[in-house]
This record gives sequence, C-alpha cells and structure tokens, in this order.
Amino acid sequence: MRANWIKTSLAGLALLAVTVGCTPRAFQPGIYHPDGHSDQTVNFASDGRVVFSHASGGSEVDDRDDYYCVSGNKVILSDGNYCGRDDGIYTWFFDGKALKLTALRDHEPDRKDRLTAAALLLQ
Repeated sequence: MRANWIKTSLAGLALLAVTVGCTPRAFQPGIYHPDGHSDQTVNFASDGRVVFSHASGGSEVDDRDDYYCVSGNKVILSDGNYCGRDDGIYTWFFDGKALKLTALRDHEPDRKDRLTAAALLLQ
C-alpha cells in the first residue's frame, strides 16, 4: 500500500511540474541580463563565445570574452581561445525566459559572481 502511495504521489508531482511550466528547455544562446541589473549583459553567442558587457557613458563596454560549450545539463566556460579547457563548470536550467546557473567550480570569482548572483533574463 505504501509503494502505491509513493508512486501516486510522484506521478502527481510530475504532472504538477508539467502543468505549471517547470519543464526544462534546451539551452538558448542569446543576450541575457542579470535580474535587477539591466546595465549588464551576458551574451551567449551562437558561435560559442560568451561576452560579458556593461553600460558606460551611453555605450556598451566588453568586460571579458570567454568561450562556452554545453554538454547535457552542464555549461563549460573557458577563458582560452577554445572550449577544451574546463575553467568553469556550471549546471543550468532554462525555463524559456530565465537562465539559472549554479557553479560546480570556477577559478574566476568575478565570472562566477556575474553568472550566479541572479537569474539571467533573456532579452
């Protein structure tokens, strides 16, 4: 009886997740800005580059230019000119509007803070 209750409960939770739109979507390249920080952008370009920028004096200034690769639920960032190094590893979840990254490890504290301090909203 307990096993049936657990199966029924798990099935109900799965149905609820689908109903309220919690189904993860494919990683979406694009320009994002951290929630609450519209003066900053993170551009996951379709060519594998990720560019971090901020507004300054009416123009946009690039802060850093890295590379990224997506493998399953992980995004791997490299500050080299190819994505063979795993300088930063994050898990990701995209709901169609916001990209949420969780750092597994990253030796660049500034990059880690900019990617994980708030959800990244797709522009």
